[in-house]
Amino acid sequence: MKQTRCLVFFFGVLLVPYSTLAFENEPTGFRGIEWWTHISKLPGMKLLDDKDVVRLYVRDEDPLEIGNAKLQDIWYVFVNDRFSKVIITYTSDSNHEALKRTLFGAFGAGHPLTAEGWQHYWLGLRVRIIMEYDQASSLGTLEFSAKGAFYHRPEIDGSHKVVSAAPAL
Repeated sequence: MKQTRCLVFFFGVLLVPYSTLAFENEPTGFRGIEWWTHISKLPGMKLLDDKDVVRLYVRDEDPLEIGNAKLQDIWYVFVNDRFSKVIITYTSDSNHEALKRTLFGAFGAGHPLTAEGWQHYWLGLRVRIIMEYDQASSLGTLEFSAKGAFYHRPEIDGSHKVVSAAPAL
């Protein structure tokens, strides 16, 4: 009996980190594009910029909304020609709140990074989602990153150019 309790405790401790990484309905891609799909299989993508192995695309006729939130841009990031991340930009408190409601409904509450609720993240086994909003500038970003793409965080300037593709440290 004592040995059984030790085994249950031991396996419970081992599984805790994995269970904290999961979240509801973890996405396997974005808008029908599976993570790590090769760009050659995706008609309708337009290249905006590239820097070394990182390329930035937009999609023809991509609706600029998620739920009731109106979006500014949706950028698809490919590393070595494979889909690894999507970066979404938006403006205004109302769009931030609408996007937050949609994400909470789809993936659960996630983890707040600030008490004010301007930043949230979801860490999964296959994907990381980060939502950040700066109330002073009314600018927000939402990133979905496939596992393995976390270290390729391109910096994009106002003219939609990849400024840097250095790893985020």
